[in-house]
Amino acid sequence: MASIVALPLRCSLVLVAAALAGPGAPASAASMKCEAAATPVEKAICANPALVAADSKMAAAFARRLDQCPESARAELRQTQRFWLRDRNACSNALSEDDPEAVARCAADRMNERIGQIERIGAACDLNAVAEEYRYVDTAYLAAHAYAYDKREVSVAGGIRMGSCNARSEDLTAKLASEPGKADFPVRFKSLSALQREWLCAQRPVSSWKGMVRNEGGVVFLYLSDLLGEPL
Repeated sequence: MASIVALPLRCSLVLVAAALAGPGAPASAASMKCEAAATPVEKAICANPALVAADSKMAAAFARRLDQCPESARAELRQTQRFWLRDRNACSNALSEDDPEAVARCAADRMNERIGQIERIGAACDLNAVAEEYRYVDTAYLAAHAYAYDKREVSVAGGIRMGSCNARSEDLTAKLASEPGKADFPVRFKSLSALQREWLCAQRPVSSWKGMVRNEGGVVFLYLSDLLGEPL
């Protein structure tokens, strides 16, 4: 498959939207005029005819795959598209005055990735074929595909609930849940000061947590070596 390359400025943006809306939504991608592009990633796509075409191709491929999948797999397929969009939007981190095309290159890489993923999922909707490829996931997906993430770093959004709020406790465990009432995932910390534990217990912060998935003795958990960007 030919890679997507960065090209000079142009207009019109095509984004994935309708296929994610759920049953009854149109199968095609919704289009948005270039003036509506707001984020650095959207603007980079809007300015690049190759990325616009790739986004349209990817949206159409995703819609076809969604139609082919059995009903039981469609919700998770939609969820993986949201994971991918989070990955793509993270290309904003590449924004640089010294390299104005960095965001476009990153977006091109993400487009190529997603088109390849949709192809590998296949008409049978084998989500295990690409289970470990998403950099951002939620706790339910991580629990369902934990084996695929063993010793891999991921970013998981959710709220932290500590295993113990006793400042003198040696318990460095917690539960991470992406949504109230949804499946949680066990978390362990490399270290934790009494002040950090107190803050976590008081705030139960919701954020995007980065860590490595580990399987020790059949127990799979997310190992955090930093706390919201601060090393532990």
